[in-house]
Amino acid sequence: MPGGSSGGSTAAIAARMAPAATGTDTGGSIRQPAALSGVSGLKPTYGLVSRYGMIAFASSLDQGGPIAKSAEDLALLLNVMAGFDRRDSTSVERAAEDYRRELERPLAGLRVGVPKEHFGEGLAADVGKAIEAALAELDKLGAKRVSISLPNSGLSVPPTTSLRQRKPRRTFRASTACATAIAPRITAISPTCISARAPKDSAPRSGAESSSGPTCSRTATTMRITSRRRRSGV
Repeated sequence: MPGGSSGGSTAAIAARMAPAATGTDTGGSIRQPAALSGVSGLKPTYGLVSRYGMIAFASSLDQGGPIAKSAEDLALLLNVMAGFDRRDSTSVERAAEDYRRELERPLAGLRVGVPKEHFGEGLAADVGKAIEAALAELDKLGAKRVSISLPNSGLSVPPTTSLRQRKPRRTFRASTACATAIAPRITAISPTCISARAPKDSAPRSGAESSSGPTCSRTATTMRITSRRRRSGV
């Protein structure tokens, strides 16, 4: 499905193959498959969760997030995932929060905005019925449904599409240039050196400065270049 690149994670949760999973969301890749699979998915506020190691699709929109069966499980995951990471230049340094703190708060008085533009032509009957059932449940719990208008919401698709189409090309060109620069250094790396520098329980990072001999000097150079590229957002 369009926008469903984290669909494997949501399917695993729905099938009870795993209690929780992570995904990445640019324009709905966590939220859409989660909704279609009957599970819960969250795209956190930009900068809240580290993007270190992610391959950018549209860098100013990409974000990693949790997927689970319930909002409580999402809160537990986000408590672990959120936090400052010096390896990610877009990571926000802020005080830690407990995202479970509002879960038991009554919904009485909560206002839920329902955009009328989202319930017109193009809405599938079964989807509309499911949304109405969810809104009715919120009504029972004390929330107040408020009809709102977003007259310009139809203009949101073209700029988003433009960002998605243009940014990957820049990322690809930069990645190709990086690979071209690094490739000659990779060809002479011995398997022994790779094994020594990449323990099974460690993630790729800029720790290659501890190289202990000439055999690994090229690995150290490659890893330092890769690290610099990651820190610069390429």
